[in-house]
Amino acid sequence: MNDADRQLVDLYLDGELPDEEAARLMERIDGDPEAVGYLADRALLQADLRRSLKRQHLEQWAVASAASEKAGSRGRRPVWLALAACLALLIGGTMWWRAKADGVDLQVVHVEGAARLHGRGEAVSVGETLSLREIELESGFLRVRLENGVLLDLNGPLAANFESGMRMRLGHGRMSADVGTNGKGFTVVTDAGETVDLGTRFGVEADASGESRVAVFSGEVKVRSGGKGSEFTTLREGEAVKFTALAGLRRWTQVALAVDAAGLERTPADGVIESVRDNLGDEELHPFYGIVRGGMRPGALAFTDKPNPRWAPRTGDALPAGLLGADLVRTYHQFRLEREYSLTLTLRERAAVFVLIDARQELPPWLKQRFRNTGESVRVGPWMPGLTGEPGVELGEDGLPYLNFSVWRAEAEAGDIVLGRALRRRSKDMPFPFMYGVAVKALPSK
Repeated sequence: MNDADRQLVDLYLDGELPDEEAARLMERIDGDPEAVGYLADRALLQADLRRSLKRQHLEQWAVASAASEKAGSRGRRPVWLALAACLALLIGGTMWWRAKADGVDLQVVHVEGAARLHGRGEAVSVGETLSLREIELESGFLRVRLENGVLLDLNGPLAANFESGMRMRLGHGRMSADVGTNGKGFTVVTDAGETVDLGTRFGVEADASGESRVAVFSGEVKVRSGGKGSEFTTLREGEAVKFTALAGLRRWTQVALAVDAAGLERTPADGVIESVRDNLGDEELHPFYGIVRGGMRPGALAFTDKPNPRWAPRTGDALPAGLLGADLVRTYHQFRLEREYSLTLTLRERAAVFVLIDARQELPPWLKQRFRNTGESVRVGPWMPGLTGEPGVELGEDGLPYLNFSVWRAEAEAGDIVLGRALRRRSKDMPFPFMYGVAVKALPSK
């Protein structure tokens, strides 16, 4: 089954595929178990099964298909007969997945803290399989794998229901998903709306108050609020929104992220950075800044909209001691070209603020006025292969380009410190400009 057929299946279930094309589609995928499973899973994602499955047409077609199979091959059980029975149960109001008494199988692959489920005395352990429809994680952190390969990071306290292996209703709490290759279409529903994966990593937070927040770490998702007539909006990596059932999508400007993975922070706590904001507005834009408490370490992701570049020590060196363990701000790389850009950090306490910047480009005046060059540098990459051969570019062991960024430092008291645009001006000799990185480390009080 190819991507084109998957798109046609979705159109069919949405009632948008003409009857002749629907008949050709069914004939083409007849006898393909993978296609049957995909159709059944996608059917579960529809809010109104009676309408989206086109009940009468499907039942008539299933009966005719079964009769044809019976006449043509008495020894083979028709795949579509099983599908018709499955969908008949769906249309009658009984979900076939819920008919499985044990619910959805979740294989536990990682545990942090005292991960405890409501109603269960003992703590959850790695390697066991939980069969659940409802999950209420009172505390701790669980990483579980569904049968379709979808990885879920669940942060307690959390309450959720699994409506199927492809659909999760999050009552409250925080979770991240890595859908892998077979989980495209995985959906998270909250009181505020729904998020449909398009092949990605993303995180969702749901409050008891009714607000939800969604951040995309790689790939794309579709998001819409639960309001009447609301339409899906596509979010790409580095973008985040917050919304309620009645309010539209608004920019979620700063997102607390995990240190060791592309996901939401597991145990929220106050760091030295109280807030991060730019001057670009919240109405049309959706990019976010990632705040990683204690996140400056070798291998830390550098940007929210770039899945590959990471901070590291220069070859044969160590990460500068002043930077190690600092709170990291993952900036949005595409903002490197904004001419009127400013970034304001609000600090809870006195701190050292570090700016990591490509010293090959002409440095902006605000940097040289407020910060001093420490003489240290860090490595960041890999970048796109097209940079190979550019001045100052080094090739790593993987054969990909890396750059060295210089480290600039300033001390600041509690309150606001304002950073400016990444470039003073574009240079013909530097066709590929880069956004700077930011790190902040608390200092002893004077």
